[in-house]
Amino acid sequence: MEEGGLIMTTIKEILKQYESHNNFEAIIKHTQLESLFKKLLDSNYAFIANLILNYRDEWLLTPESIQNFLEPLGLGTIEEVDEFLQKHKALNNIFFPKIAVNNLSTITISEIQNILKNSWLEFEPYVYYDFGDSNYYLLDKPTLDTILAKCKIDKKPYVKNKFDCEDFARTTKAWVTLNIEGNVTFANVEGNFYKDNEYKFAHGFNLIIYTDNGKIQASLVEPQKDMIISSQEDVPKWFFTANKVKLRFIQF
Repeated sequence: MEEGGLIMTTIKEILKQYESHNNFEAIIKHTQLESLFKKLLDSNYAFIANLILNYRDEWLLTPESIQNFLEPLGLGTIEEVDEFLQKHKALNNIFFPKIAVNNLSTITISEIQNILKNSWLEFEPYVYYDFGDSNYYLLDKPTLDTILAKCKIDKKPYVKNKFDCEDFARTTKAWVTLNIEGNVTFANVEGNFYKDNEYKFAHGFNLIIYTDNGKIQASLVEPQKDMIISSQEDVPKWFFTANKVKLRFIQF
């Protein structure tokens, strides 16, 4: 059994002591439980549990599909999975508070589009924008640094045709959505890469808009390496076979 499954089993055994106990303060004071939950923060299980809790209705997940998805982590029956996920959800906000946005200003869709239009970025004529909300919190450099430090998606192995570039980008965007208090200027994007205006390949990655010392910046993020690209001149540092990127899809 993988480590996440072993930790989960231990936590379930501890939580059984509190099945009829509604005082979460007493649960929190259980030192071993707190230690185990903190250990889960960087494990696959914590991330998967949060994905299921936040998106199972949107993804139309059935109890059976959830069980099949989590079986490799040793999570047992459907009932056990659901029971533990609900208790995990109740404790998660206490042990792992979301990244705060209290000091961030808000920005509109039209302002985002104007920033991108006037930035160093280039776009295909058919570029498609997908905005899920009308307003976003404008990231600042400290909050961006916190996101990149806490998100561990870059540690996952690349698996061709299974967990490749677009999966890294989408999963990183999902992690940001789950772990920050509001919608922020962190997007999932796709782009075409060129070498001396000759098309070479397409790639999935992320886009960020943030303030740094009072100046608004638009940059690209390679989620597989947490590398930030802030000019076309930086593209060869990313891929030596290209010297320009044009965005074709942008999803906030």
